[in-house]
Amino acid sequence: MKEPHVYLYTIRDKVANEAGDIFSARNDGVACRSFNKLLSENTYAKKTDYQLLKLGSYNYEAVTILIYDEVEDITPSELIQRSEFPELLKEGV
Repeated sequence: MKEPHVYLYTIRDKVANEAGDIFSARNDGVACRSFNKLLSENTYAKKTDYQLLKLGSYNYEAVTILIYDEVEDITPSELIQRSEFPELLKEGV
């Protein structure tokens, strides 16, 4: 039986140091596919400037939101180049 929830994600712009709107997806794979599609459609964006972050989950039967204590970075590995932003490693982001 399918669980009655979806996960909540956001895309963070590492240069601007801010995140965009929250969106939902069935799992991390679907969220990564949406993230990659969005970045591929924006030809001016430097893809390594963005992170895909998992924030929590939403249960649509109980109508409850669970926000994680720690945000999980699920950026596809081919886009991670943290050495460009050493200050982010110190912040633990």
